[in-house]
Amino acid sequence: MNYLKELTSLALILSSTSTFAASPFSDSPGTNHGIFHVTAKVGQTKHTNVSTDPLDLVSNLSGTATSYGINFDMSLTEYFSAGLGFVDFGEALILRDFYGEYDTGEDVIEVLESSYMFGEGITASLMLHTDPKNGPWFFFARAGIINSEVGGKTKETYLGKVIESSMLKKASTEQFYGVGVAYYISNTTKVGMDYNRYNMQYSIVDEDTIDKYEHDLMQTSFFISFSF
Repeated sequence: MNYLKELTSLALILSSTSTFAASPFSDSPGTNHGIFHVTAKVGQTKHTNVSTDPLDLVSNLSGTATSYGINFDMSLTEYFSAGLGFVDFGEALILRDFYGEYDTGEDVIEVLESSYMFGEGITASLMLHTDPKNGPWFFFARAGIINSEVGGKTKETYLGKVIESSMLKKASTEQFYGVGVAYYISNTTKVGMDYNRYNMQYSIVDEDTIDKYEHDLMQTSFFISFSF
């Protein structure tokens, strides 16, 4: 997968950098690498919409958006941490190649119709990681749950002006998982990259039919983490 290739590329870049400048990281007895950790991240998220309705025009389409997030973790042991976080997946354009019609009351005009997907949520997770004292490299895997609000919206524009829009939001609580690698640039600061996968599921009831949807999210981020 491209995301795993990106993680490997980051590791190679950091490795080559460390050959020129040694990290001030220390594994001496008594060195404090922190118990509480604050991590800020920014990256890209691929949104994909999957619908059980074969006539849904935006089913199985995808788009990419800039995303960001923040995590607050606490070390439980040398190898386990627990944390809470917030993530905003951004707003991805998934369809903009067909025209609709809009009745102005006096005339029917053709309009450009654009569809977007978005999402955000609060996370709770456990992290399995290498012992920080064995740095400067730090490897980890994270799994948890996300309480999210996901959805889509459509905009109809004519000559660059929005004339009509609609939005649908749904709450969803699902599991997620991820992996990452980081490099300590000091005893309490590290930089790295991670990949996380989220899959939100929800239903929409329309008269006698129930359509099931999946909002699949693949997020790759660069981050910086401070410990104290």
